[in-house]
Amino acid sequence: MITRYLKEGDFSLIPETRGIYSWFYPIVIYEEDTYESFMHRIRYFLNFSLDTMESRKWMTFTKENSWEKFHLVFEIEGTNSDSLKRNWNKIKLDPEFKKSVFESSFWNRPLYVGKAENLNSRINQHQSGVTGFASRFKEACDAYTFNNNPDFRFASSLSMRNLLLSFTVLNYDESHLISLEKILQFTTKPNFSIK
Repeated sequence: MITRYLKEGDFSLIPETRGIYSWFYPIVIYEEDTYESFMHRIRYFLNFSLDTMESRKWMTFTKENSWEKFHLVFEIEGTNSDSLKRNWNKIKLDPEFKKSVFESSFWNRPLYVGKAENLNSRINQHQSGVTGFASRFKEACDAYTFNNNPDFRFASSLSMRNLLLSFTVLNYDESHLISLEKILQFTTKPNFSIK
């Protein structure tokens, strides 16, 4: 069993064998980022909901009778860090800190977990935009805005090309591979994988 983590998009390294893979959102701090814009972008992608095709919605409930209609929306607000906010303008310019944050992206919940008979072929299909995950991620990227400002988007963080990848080469048969994929989806809850 071999596990690799790719953060530079060098997909020529991926072998043509079966295995399991996960896509991760890169936690990148840009110089243009305010504390609020950084937190908003990260929460948007890590809390994205396929049920509503928007972020931060945990559950919606609609009930209608002959006289009234009720619509409740529960949102994931997240918390703020006063110390991070206080030091933001200093640390966002620190190259070592930014590198550490980026490399810790693999500690987050994956966006997508999948299995493949041929890792190289399947991962390159995602990169080419011809998979369901690639379409769902593109739709989320296209919908993203911060404070109703479509120019404040940082295009480099809104592309399959810039996602991070981990993959594990496995010599399992198809039924074991499917079972492992389902266990990983159940335990990590990737928000762009379909249940």
